Amino acid sequence: MKKILLLAPRLDVSFRKNPAINNIPTQIGPPIEEKKIWSNFIAQVEKEYNSRPNVQFEKLEKALWEFSPNLLKSYDYDMVLVPHKEHHNFNIKDKEVYYYMQTTFPWIFSVDSKGWAGGASVYPYNSLYTDKVDNTVFNNLRTRALENKSKFSQPEYSDIQLPENFVLFTCQIPHDETIKYHSQVGVGKALIWTCEATKKLGIPLVVKGHPINKDSMIGLKNSLVNYNHVTYLDNVSIHQLISLSKCVVTVNSGTGMEALLHKKPVITFGQAEYDCVTNHATKDNIIEVLENLIYNENEVIKFFDSWYNWCYDCTRPESFTKLP
Repeated sequence: MKKILLLAPRLDVSFRKNPAINNIPTQIGPPIEEKKIWSNFIAQVEKEYNSRPNVQFEKLEKALWEFSPNLLKSYDYDMVLVPHKEHHNFNIKDKEVYYYMQTTFPWIFSVDSKGWAGGASVYPYNSLYTDKVDNTVFNNLRTRALENKSKFSQPEYSDIQLPENFVLFTCQIPHDETIKYHSQVGVGKALIWTCEATKKLGIPLVVKGHPINKDSMIGLKNSLVNYNHVTYLDNVSIHQLISLSKCVVTVNSGTGMEALLHKKPVITFGQAEYDCVTNHATKDNIIEVLENLIYNENEVIKFFDSWYNWCYDCTRPESFTKLP
């Protein structure tokens, strides 16, 4: 009998601990709106394991920040599924451990033995490629992008005046874990390098602020004051900006994945699941990369198809049968 333990984060409280709150309610309430899809994923995992013979399944539900390897010492299990963590910050010796995480597309999750996105064991993701390629996933996700749908709700398209043939830089929260763990380059440096390169090339640059935690954008926005060719925008649809741009530059944001659906070249400074089909930039080569942009639609379709089939779709219970 294999004993499987699922660590399920409480969805009625924030994933990030609020230092101003000393105690969380003992009684678990309904999930907050942006976490509801997590309950669907957890329910699918629970249903799958409970349907398997010779499996003893247990779910442990606590606030995300309460989970730790030390906490699990009092539990009897052979395998554990851990949310929002990776092997380097939640390592358990002598146990089978898998890490699960929500992707750019909220109903799609990854489960991996090492981590998520640029930290997964399958990185780089062209390791998942097979000879069989279907464009269904690409087309379905592209339709969603063209309908102005994203992980965060977007404003309607508006009548905005933008320079022609501009490069779009999409900001990320500087302290975000995907920056911390999956990139050797911070958002600030990547932004300045892009400003300098586009200035030398005479290309207009549009910088899009992150829609969440706008306070973290203040420093990035202030760093642009000496660049006359740069326009900083907020409260504008990311899809409208992508569709009008020449290319998209990011460290490793999910907007890069959305830009690929718009059939735009993407430049990345960090590691991301989709960077097997992007143009890789550094401080030293960013000008050369901007002058030699590549977008290979067949390779992009291949990436989306293989990546999706590796992931877990909450709208398709059958995708959970491949759980370890």
